[in-house]
Amino acid sequence: MKLTHKIYFKIAETIRKTGVHRFYKPKNTAKSISPFKLVYFCGTEGINYLNASLVSIQKYWNTIPEIIIISDGTPIEAIKSQLLVWPEKMDFIYWKEAALHFEKLGDSDLTKYATGELWGKKYVSILYCATKFPILYSDTDILWYADIGSHLPHEKPVLKMCQDIENCYSGQLLGELQLDELNHTPPLNAGLIYANGDFSVYPGWKALCKYLADKPDNRTEQTAFAVLNNYFNPDKTFLLNEVLIKIDDAYGFKFTGSRYKQIIARHYVNMKTTAFWRDFVYMLLK
Repeated sequence: MKLTHKIYFKIAETIRKTGVHRFYKPKNTAKSISPFKLVYFCGTEGINYLNASLVSIQKYWNTIPEIIIISDGTPIEAIKSQLLVWPEKMDFIYWKEAALHFEKLGDSDLTKYATGELWGKKYVSILYCATKFPILYSDTDILWYADIGSHLPHEKPVLKMCQDIENCYSGQLLGELQLDELNHTPPLNAGLIYANGDFSVYPGWKALCKYLADKPDNRTEQTAFAVLNNYFNPDKTFLLNEVLIKIDDAYGFKFTGSRYKQIIARHYVNMKTTAFWRDFVYMLLK
């Protein structure tokens, strides 16, 4: 790594650890409540990113969502103690609550998947919340640049992912379940998902859950979501010019919002240790 890159990384790391979100003071929190709940899956390492993501929502959304935070097993009190004050309702649950829901319905394979795989915990938690109310799931390393507004569908069941810059699916899962056609559609990313409804009506549900339980890997969660997106609403995704993913500006100094004025959000895939904090500081200064 170049010396300049080391310095850049060190500055970004210092910003992250400082908890710079505390310097943001909302000017007006008298906004209407969003028609969905915003869901995050979080542990100790993601709390500062989560706070920054929430600040960007307060700054750029016209509504304020109620929040649900799914703990990856981290004590909820430890997460609560480090979060900023949110102007609307904020609920906390453990991933095991989601797994227990499916266990009671006879989907023990999902419990097995969640127990053995970190991203399985995220997977079952999103599906569980979506059975109860409309949700927008966001990874913690997403910053918002505009209100999500009219970008959400109204039908049910629906699962809308964001497009990716490359295919990051489990080839083995697609092969064994005879779903290779997904390799010939725009690749999808599970960092941002709008979901509403019960997805167990998918005809291949049992086979999919069985595969997740028996052969999980770090791509099966994203692949499984893509399978559902492709079945229920293949024509509905967040496009790259709406939710930006790019990996070529890790050590750049230009603000994403000034270069991509049309985006509603950016998912900082592989960029969260540097570009994420650069852009967040720009947001605070604007």
